[in-house]
Amino acid sequence: MLACLLNIPFTGVGKASVAQVQAILNQSPIGIPAPALLPILQNDSSSMEQRSMIGDWSMYNKQIGVGREVTYPIILKNSRAYFDKDAITGKENHLNKPFIFGADSNIISISIQSFSPQAILVNVNSSAASQLILQQNYYLHWYYVNGNEKKSVNTFETSFMSAPVTKGKSQILFIFEPNIVRAAMLISAIVLCIYCLLLLYYFKRSPKL
Repeated sequence: MLACLLNIPFTGVGKASVAQVQAILNQSPIGIPAPALLPILQNDSSSMEQRSMIGDWSMYNKQIGVGREVTYPIILKNSRAYFDKDAITGKENHLNKPFIFGADSNIISISIQSFSPQAILVNVNSSAASQLILQQNYYLHWYYVNGNEKKSVNTFETSFMSAPVTKGKSQILFIFEPNIVRAAMLISAIVLCIYCLLLLYYFKRSPKL
């Protein structure tokens, strides 16, 4: 819904009927499905005509990863650098791989155990120590948990995140925990409550007109 509202000044309104726009939006999966372990390039299934009505399909397909830079409604410097081949120092992009993949051939298998916007639990089987790559822009407050070990994720190449994998079968949990943001929100809520109580006390004590 938010993506639709942001796109209204530039796209669907006046160019297509509500039914036409809704028919495209109905192709978006319901709820929060686990992203498919398919090449990133397969995430884009919209035509130029559809993009002119609703914007980029990545806003609705509920998959991780895009096949080209999407500059609306926000511009991410890491994404721009990734799609700028000169900034990748000659390395190819990873659009032919899924949003989670092994850094080398040591990774035998990968499967998603559970998925939510702030936590991704992955089963991994590796023949030797390796790295698990998450094709999502690196951002503070992302951690990985492997057994009893919890650490900040590593960066991979231009913009992505990674976590070490040991030999054999293991479970890797990518988790987003913005504790600083949560603390700031809690403090703001407490200050707001105190302010409301003081305001109520003031009006009760002030003389009536």
